[in-house]
Amino acid sequence: MKKSIKKLLLLALVALSFSCEKDDEMPMLVEELSTEENNTKTAIQNGAIILGEKLENPYSVENMRRAYQNLTAGSRTTAQTLNTTHYYVRFDPRTEEKLDILKNDQTLELFSYPLDYEIIEGGDHYHDPQIPQDKVTYQYASVPVGYKFPNVSYQILEELYLPEISSGSSSGGRNDNFNSTLEEEALRITGNLDADSKANTLAKKKFSKWNPDGHIMVWDNTNGVSRYVPVVGAKVRARRWYRVEIAYTDANGYFRTASFRRPVNYSIKWERHDYSVRSGNFGQAVLNGPKKRGRWDVNLGTSGSNWVVDAQQYYALIHQAAYDYYYTGRFGLSSPPRNGAFKPQIKIAANFKTNTNKAPGHAALYARTGGIFPSIYIRRWGDDEEAIYGTTIHELAHAAHWDMDRDAFRFLALRAYTGSDDQIKQSFERVIESWPEGVEWQFTTHRYRTLANNPQYSYQGGNQFRTAQQRPIYTPVVLDLMDTFNQNNSDPNLPRDRVSGYTLQQVEQGLRGAISWNHWRDNMQLRHNNITEIFVPELFNNWGGNGLLPEVFEDEYLVGDWDGDGRDNIAVRRGNEILMDYNFDSEPDHSFFFGNGNQEGEYLVGDWNGDGKDDIAVRRSNQIIIDYNFDGTADHSYYYGYGDSEAEYLVGDWNGDGRDDIAVRRQQNEIIMHYYKNGSPYFTYFFGLGDQEDQYFAGDRDGDGKDNIGIRRQQYITMDNFYSNTTDYYQTFGNGNSEDQYLIGDWDGDGKDNLAIRRGNQILMDYNFDTTVDFSFEYGFGTE
Repeated sequence: MKKSIKKLLLLALVALSFSCEKDDEMPMLVEELSTEENNTKTAIQNGAIILGEKLENPYSVENMRRAYQNLTAGSRTTAQTLNTTHYYVRFDPRTEEKLDILKNDQTLELFSYPLDYEIIEGGDHYHDPQIPQDKVTYQYASVPVGYKFPNVSYQILEELYLPEISSGSSSGGRNDNFNSTLEEEALRITGNLDADSKANTLAKKKFSKWNPDGHIMVWDNTNGVSRYVPVVGAKVRARRWYRVEIAYTDANGYFRTASFRRPVNYSIKWERHDYSVRSGNFGQAVLNGPKKRGRWDVNLGTSGSNWVVDAQQYYALIHQAAYDYYYTGRFGLSSPPRNGAFKPQIKIAANFKTNTNKAPGHAALYARTGGIFPSIYIRRWGDDEEAIYGTTIHELAHAAHWDMDRDAFRFLALRAYTGSDDQIKQSFERVIESWPEGVEWQFTTHRYRTLANNPQYSYQGGNQFRTAQQRPIYTPVVLDLMDTFNQNNSDPNLPRDRVSGYTLQQVEQGLRGAISWNHWRDNMQLRHNNITEIFVPELFNNWGGNGLLPEVFEDEYLVGDWDGDGRDNIAVRRGNEILMDYNFDSEPDHSFFFGNGNQEGEYLVGDWNGDGKDDIAVRRSNQIIIDYNFDGTADHSYYYGYGDSEAEYLVGDWNGDGRDDIAVRRQQNEIIMHYYKNGSPYFTYFFGLGDQEDQYFAGDRDGDGKDNIGIRRQQYITMDNFYSNTTDYYQTFGNGNSEDQYLIGDWDGDGKDNLAIRRGNQILMDYNFDTTVDFSFEYGFGTE
């Protein structure tokens, strides 16, 4: 992590970025290659796409009508009116947020360059000279009539008539033949037929259908490979003016699209739905292939090259790592951030400038919040293939860790990159960097063991032959947890590793929620059964520790049905921020700010408006201030009781009308309830022994739609179901006052509230009043 990045973290923790500095240096050289070794199918394509003249559009409605008139003049054919079928559109997104809106529309296939210009030189990116470099360039596409345009600026450049020609293998009959002839006439009268003829080396078959296909391969000179290997999952496009067909390469690098009759423009767009490879920091990386009628077999990189000095080879390796992490089994690990609503596509910058002051990999996770800048930077230009692939995996592992466990990740980052004690900072950074080191080793080793057919291959030797002093942050602890090799046996200066048998998925499960090196260590022992787990502390102690967990983090835990699904879930409050978990997966699904945090009298939870969702309120003395929709603003307020003079405030639906109301406990065991938020009491009764009880709570124990009052004395829980000051239900659960907190909620959606206990950040729930734990999960960081 560079000093400038650390300063950024000091300014705003949410602006997290991580430079991953490896011990190996990037080779600063450009290899001279013999031109005799160059294969004619090899693609070395660097620089911007160069456009030529604008072509007259044969598919404009006007030109199609002219062509139709030429073909039918003097015939007895009943004249038809050719109406607009599509629009040729130029979108002007300018920002990444707007571009992501377009990309999330699966019906659009976007091009960064205009479709009605000659391409003189096919580079690897294009940025319109009218658009500033730090803004997203124009995006071109054809859309059908009736298309519902998104909230992105656009201009219709031309109304089109695209003849319907079947894409199957059959001839398509008279209609297909006429439309094909119509298309040819439109090309002729606009001066585009000769260009097609030059591109069509099989002129005699120009009316027969054919399927664009081919193989996409990339040179890999890794020891034991040294050959062109398939590029898997690459997005290949075959374009005929405004018609585009897409195919994805399979395990052999082979693709095949739907059929055409005439030549097509081939291209590769280095992106998938969840990620995009950039040419440098901004432009989309592409490979513009030939216009031809026939198979396109392409080799990326030059045979015999020891270093990656071809841009397309560089893109292909970065793509391959991202594809493998996102779309293969990925060893059961959590995915890097996915593309979706308010979650933009991950942008991976393939940087070409070598700079010894910058790390070969860098994950700028703050870029996920929007803007023009990439989320991940790869600076391995001129390096070898396995280093490029491995570094991309490493940075994606950072992104996956952040997306899996954002609270813990922020906690680690704050302590790793702020403060003055370097030893303490290193201990937190060690967690952040050791995890992707292990993921990088696993993916890269798996890839090259397969390609080289060598089960002994180990990427960079797993870095297991470095002492703890040589690698105090980028440790091999993940590999040490999995393998059976103890490097200390060969050199007593190396870490001692008597642990084995954990899977990578189990190591990730141990990492979840870990906010220190020792916390990760303890999770590995607590969450898994492993015969060697007794040696886990010894393994982690090779690199030291960082003391105990923080004593205080959360201000309080809250219970409510946040999404209206009929089940209560957990939230934590940190100051005035509420972080809600909707589905017991230990991850916040929504957060917002309300009130003044610990300056408020208390925070209350209830369904105040009867919409089926619980909302937040704050109490300031005897004023109840309610937010109905998690937007952080007060929607209603009223006064009830005497504020802090009351023994306590309770919330419940006392009359079963679907809306929660307030009650106060006063004069020891007097409960005073009101049903309508007008400040007037409605019902008073007495229950329990007042302050002698350990806890009063409200819940619907019997599922009749009305909340009742319960009391807890140590682990003994008593419920009064009818406001009769009698015990209608009794059970025991937990260990009484030795538990951190008792919670009540409808955990399983059966209409009945049940108990849970909190121990630190672990929530243990009883679903059916049988005093046993039916489900548990971790959330937040516990309280003091």
